[in-house]
Amino acid sequence: MKKIYYFLPLLLVIACREHKKNSIPETPVTASRPALFHYPYLSDNFSFSLEPFYDEDSTYKNVILHIYRKDDDNSIQEIPLPHAAASLFYYSGNSRSYFTGYGKDEDAADGMYGDIVVADFNFDGREDFAVMREVGHAAFYDFYLQTTAGKFEEEKWLTKNMELFPDIDSIQQTLTTFARSGVCCYTLQVYQYLPASKSYQFVRRERRDANTDSLVNEEFPG
Repeated sequence: MKKIYYFLPLLLVIACREHKKNSIPETPVTASRPALFHYPYLSDNFSFSLEPFYDEDSTYKNVILHIYRKDDDNSIQEIPLPHAAASLFYYSGNSRSYFTGYGKDEDAADGMYGDIVVADFNFDGREDFAVMREVGHAAFYDFYLQTTAGKFEEEKWLTKNMELFPDIDSIQQTLTTFARSGVCCYTLQVYQYLPASKSYQFVRRERRDANTDSLVNEEFPG
């Protein structure tokens, strides 16, 4: 995965998203006819659908993620996403997969990797995924790991502590996030996967100059 830089203004990103949105025919949304966004190209084994529900006055209510097995198209799991804003999801092409390669080389300005991103976060060779829950100075994600039974469970430590979508180093088994830090700097944070305990730990935080990439300061846990 390429290193991501975060210096494109957020307003420009939003404008681009709105341009894509406006180019797609709108579907009437009511409580009985929710919009449904399909993501069929992210996995060889699963397909995903996001179903945002609204009240009759089109007020946001909740979002449910549906997961289907591709071999028989049977639903295997429904995951409520209580923290996700329905307004985030408008275009199923806004996604990527580091397994199938779909969208993996698209730009990810301000950490917006897509609505759903399929990758391997615990280095076991299984398809995991992250789903966007919020956009502020960057995009924030909830993380789900695939179990040996082929179901998905939230990795709550990553959701709470890492939040941003990471650069994945399968050799060192590390996850590294990048985020803007003021006008002239960016911050990277490194997390180490611990296979013995199947857990993660924060390793270090670096603040670097955006122009020279020189180290401004460095922090370690404890």
